Amino acid sequence: MNFKYFGGTMKANKKEWYEPLLISLIISLLFFSADFSVEYATDTYATAVSGFRYTAVGIYAVNGRLITALGNYLWSITGLGIEEFYYFSYFLGLLCLIASLYIYQSLLKAIIENLYVRIICSFLIIANPFISEYYMFIENGFYLLAILSCVTATYFYVKGLEKKKNIYFFYSFLFVLVSAFTYQAIPGLFPILCIPFIYTSSKNFKQYFGDIIRTIIIYGISGLANVIYVSMISKSTRVSEKFGVFTLIRNMVNAIKDTGKWMWDSFAILPRGLYLSLFIALVCIIILIIFSKNYYGNRLKMIIHLMMSIIVINIMGVATIILGSGWFAPRVVYSLGCGVGIMCVLLYTSFNDYNKSKGFFFSKIWILYLIIGTYLCIQLFSFQKIFSDKRKLAALDRYRCQYVAETIHEYEDETGITVKNIAYYNEDGNNWCVQYDELFAGGDFVVSSFQTDWSIISAINYYNGTDYKKVAPIPKYQKYFSDKDWDVLSKEQFIFEGDTLHMAVYNIH
Repeated sequence: MNFKYFGGTMKANKKEWYEPLLISLIISLLFFSADFSVEYATDTYATAVSGFRYTAVGIYAVNGRLITALGNYLWSITGLGIEEFYYFSYFLGLLCLIASLYIYQSLLKAIIENLYVRIICSFLIIANPFISEYYMFIENGFYLLAILSCVTATYFYVKGLEKKKNIYFFYSFLFVLVSAFTYQAIPGLFPILCIPFIYTSSKNFKQYFGDIIRTIIIYGISGLANVIYVSMISKSTRVSEKFGVFTLIRNMVNAIKDTGKWMWDSFAILPRGLYLSLFIALVCIIILIIFSKNYYGNRLKMIIHLMMSIIVINIMGVATIILGSGWFAPRVVYSLGCGVGIMCVLLYTSFNDYNKSKGFFFSKIWILYLIIGTYLCIQLFSFQKIFSDKRKLAALDRYRCQYVAETIHEYEDETGITVKNIAYYNEDGNNWCVQYDELFAGGDFVVSSFQTDWSIISAINYYNGTDYKKVAPIPKYQKYFSDKDWDVLSKEQFIFEGDTLHMAVYNIH
């Protein structure tokens, strides 16, 4: 098979690279421009107070995200603040997304002739619903950089399949390694991106399985390098010290049990059951095509490819959980969201060995376009809802922090005592109790700064330019606040004792 590459496409015809690049830009802006306004995750407030250098060294470098650490460290040298970094990260992510879509659709030209279908399939894979959580964090540009690294690794791997030169597989490994040291959950994308091209290039089962194993080895060595760094050099607590065969088996069993649940729920990003239902429907359509009388390809090879694609998607999607360094969250199982897009590519692969002039499925292909179009519209509206609620949350949290500061200033004016410390109290001592009604509540998307232990004081200090210190709660005030049930913000939630504010943190209805 003669693959069309990114570089070759640019040399061949101006329209061949200009048009897909423009479409990639438009679809990226359509789905993600709503996230342009500044709003922060809970982690960001800690960075705002502690500084980018501390975040680079004390968080990212320790946890094996050296590329992200380097980015934060270099930013600290500039002296620029959080807002400027937000815009930098946003535009970096946008450029990486556009480049990822462009490169991958260019590779798909070997399978799908129609430009628009190629880009849609690329978008379904790369910008799948789970990518939305990456946009909840200020470092989203680095998440997208890790994705671009995997796409680039795929480009070199596919080139290696065509040229039969190991140097390209080595280049592929280097880019997967970059991805692993940027964000560990993303390199699982690489074997998934490669599998459609492995099928089209393989001449027999030995070559097919050999190439799949090679992608997994590349992924595995990259991941192992990161694990070695995290466990032996930085000694992060995110990797279990007692990790072994039995732990691996237990994690795998638990991950397999939970995979179906989260594919069904889709973390509330999509309507319940939509993602899994569409995935299963596509699998069923592919099976019907393979066993139809108008299919003239190798049925056994295609069935095996379908099964392997499903296995690779599900294993790579939860790989970090199996390895004990993650949990079920969209950002962790991002690769799991590739399923619908990969099945669409596989569908078109099966069409290549189908008698389209006589077949029923070809005449009804517009129905599939309608289904995919509806799915993308739902994903678009879901993204807009999440981004909109995130902006509302930022405004509510800002108001809440300013209200705290105003109350403190009134106390200081009345007493002449300067408040230096804040102790906060949650219902039953639970730090995860704050949630604004009617805002998106799935996963770690729209999380109040008053919901996590590390962001409450940091957010207050950030919005007010103050330097309050966190102090431990006192049992008598814990009991007093736990007996109350407020549903509006009022000064009744504040008790002053000398230079310390005792503050209730609760749900707002």
